[in-house]
Amino acid sequence: MRLGVPEIRERAERFDSALEEETYRTRAGLKTRPEFRALFNADAVLAGPDLIPSIERRLAEAEGEDERCLRMLLEWAAGFHMRSAIARLDDEYWAWEASSALERDGRALPLRQMARSVASESERAVRLESEVGRNEMLEELIPMQIDRVARARDAMADLGYGSFVEAKERLCGFSVRNLAADLRRFMDETRDAYFDLHTYHLKRYLDISAAEAEVTDRRWLSRMSWLDEYFDRPRVIDRAHQDLREMGLLTEDGHGIERDFEARPLKRAGSFCATIEIPDRVVICLAPTGGRPDCVSYMRELGLALHAVHTDPDLIYEYRALGDASVSQAFGILFYRLMQNRTWLERVTGLEGDALEEYLLLARFLDLCRQRRNAAILSYELIVLGSSHTSDLADTYVELLLEATGFRHDPR
Repeated sequence: MRLGVPEIRERAERFDSALEEETYRTRAGLKTRPEFRALFNADAVLAGPDLIPSIERRLAEAEGEDERCLRMLLEWAAGFHMRSAIARLDDEYWAWEASSALERDGRALPLRQMARSVASESERAVRLESEVGRNEMLEELIPMQIDRVARARDAMADLGYGSFVEAKERLCGFSVRNLAADLRRFMDETRDAYFDLHTYHLKRYLDISAAEAEVTDRRWLSRMSWLDEYFDRPRVIDRAHQDLREMGLLTEDGHGIERDFEARPLKRAGSFCATIEIPDRVVICLAPTGGRPDCVSYMRELGLALHAVHTDPDLIYEYRALGDASVSQAFGILFYRLMQNRTWLERVTGLEGDALEEYLLLARFLDLCRQRRNAAILSYELIVLGSSHTSDLADTYVELLLEATGFRHDPR
């Protein structure tokens, strides 16, 4: 059967909306076991063998805008094929995570909330102990995660575009390996400045040496609980919304952006933006922990949400939702950067003088840490995807992250 592009487009949009809704409900703690596998199997056309060949045949004859849109659809279809291969494992993973908790002081602390909640703990010894318990729980997942990588790698190889990385590069028209090389230069150029700040902040806030630094120390520094009075989430959000309304970027009703700030036991720590229907339904989901992390997370997701709701509804699906994700991510980073903007912070939080300067120094250090960490993770993922011995790479992960961030990570 030769599928038409309009039919593929319609089915892809309907599927993505259902998948985004399922992902939102799972991450938000509204259900304990997702049904990703059922979603991938629900549409016989998308799950059938004719989807990718149909797009490839059309692409061979296309040019101009048609070619551009078909390339986006082909990348989407390849992603659908790969994600379908691991959907059952994703169901199992999310169900396991939702049911896992650490017993501490007579109460159960859900695994989903541990990293963020432990960061608020004032005693370093307690944070380190909790991290040990968390990593022991995560050890159960190692076989499943190794299986997941193998299945994803095999699924991409099935398409005939080369290895996983080669296929991704051909499909998206972007060299991930060139990016990794650029990031290695970035790591070299920022190393001295980064580790000078690393030593300074560890001594100032934790009174420990660089050799003692653990990943829980980075999370505690990011929490900045001593500044909670300045980073009052309702006040910061209200002021940001006021600014946006004055610029005409946000209406009184929120421009169709829903906000889910409800605290639920199984809500996953952190935040995300669920673009369920672009531009009509977008949800910013936040698991509140208090203070600066809530504000930073919300501002990033607000940028993503604004990009989605201001997307022209008359555009075809490829232009509304597919293509280069860095476009929407740039909006998220733009708003995230307001949390390092001196003028905006003074007006919104009341921070000023030496306190503001110390905050900015720490915030910029943490931002650089995040970028160096991402660079190391990309290097690690490229190694994993190119290796047939994934289970032997735990020490490589530890070494790369330590070299990049100066914080020790557990190999699990």
